[in-house]
Amino acid sequence: ARQNAERLSHALVMNSADAIVGIDTAQRIRIWNDTAEQMFGYTSDQIIGQSLSQLLPVAHIGGHPALVRSFIESDEDRILMRSTPVEAQRRDASLFPVEIGLAKVLIGKEPMAVASVRDVTQRERAVAERESSEAKFQALINHSADPTFIIRADGAITYVNPAVESLTGYLAQEIVGQTLDDLIAQVHREDQARVRACLEAARNGAGRRSAVV
Repeated sequence: ARQNAERLSHALVMNSADAIVGIDTAQRIRIWNDTAEQMFGYTSDQIIGQSLSQLLPVAHIGGHPALVRSFIESDEDRILMRSTPVEAQRRDASLFPVEIGLAKVLIGKEPMAVASVRDVTQRERAVAERESSEAKFQALINHSADPTFIIRADGAITYVNPAVESLTGYLAQEIVGQTLDDLIAQVHREDQARVRACLEAARNGAGRRSAVV
């Protein structure tokens, strides 16, 4: 039964989608799965027995080993550090962002920290691209001479650009939080029905353009 459990544990480690790295109390790497090999560029023959510092940027060499050591010596069984990516270093010295979780295990009588390491390069790139796109959109409408409103599906106004302030004389903070009905109430009564129909059409049709004529 014990051999079966050990074989199962080994299979789970070797086939994990995350890199699995086991570190002993001397900060030496003792466990290294196939994903770790692909992620960092070291084969198990090249890395087993080597220092944890080989996987860390120079700026982090002092901090992370101390964290691992204090974790092994503590009463904690598990630490999740998935909310804030940190930098790791490949064999070719390139850096990449990772999320890390630490678990404590006993190999024989020796405690060891086992890290599950997840490469989040693609996710971080997507976040950066989205933030860049949002910043460009914000700059575009902020500098537009056309009054621009952003209205949620429930009718609440969430943003107006400076051109709206110039046109209406109201400050943005006086308009944001109002509703579509509040906006339509500012229009001449004879035009309200057409404006409402236009706004409703735009709100209900994704990507659709509507104009009041």
